[in-house]
Amino acid sequence: AIGLGTSLLPIFLHEAHGYREAIIPPLTALTAVGSIVLSTVIARSKRLSANPLRSVSGAVFLAAVSFALFLSAGLLPLALLAMTLRGGFFVAWPLYNAVLGERSPDALRPHTYALGEILAGTGFVIAPIVAGQLYGIDSNLPIILAVAMLVPLIGIIWTLSRHSHTGQSATVAPTSG
Repeated sequence: AIGLGTSLLPIFLHEAHGYREAIIPPLTALTAVGSIVLSTVIARSKRLSANPLRSVSGAVFLAAVSFALFLSAGLLPLALLAMTLRGGFFVAWPLYNAVLGERSPDALRPHTYALGEILAGTGFVIAPIVAGQLYGIDSNLPIILAVAMLVPLIGIIWTLSRHSHTGQSATVAPTSG
């Protein structure tokens, strides 16, 4: 979902909102600023760092909001805000990986991590293809679909966060022979 919204973003900003090519790279650099600020807020907040899945949900929410803002990013202040909030994605993924590692049984941890990376990598390979097809129909469609896909994901992660117990690493139950 995030790949759909991100894949063609520079082209979208140029073609749909008229941004010059020279302004797009500095604009996208704001994503790093947003990522740093959000990471710092999470790290310094006992409440947010106590439940990493809730932080993942919040970070994905910020990414979804950023995509929605890009639809109206003809005004530079909106584009600046959208790029900054887009940093939520770059916070969500490492946090999610950390939660996977913490919650996976020791024996399955490498497989769980590998599966997560394979699925995410596959999504990022397929996303530009799908985004390109959607963009050909309407330049807003990749972003609209990204937001539509992120909304239920946010709900799922939020629900999982309510059942999450921090600091309890999963273990494999002993088997009897």
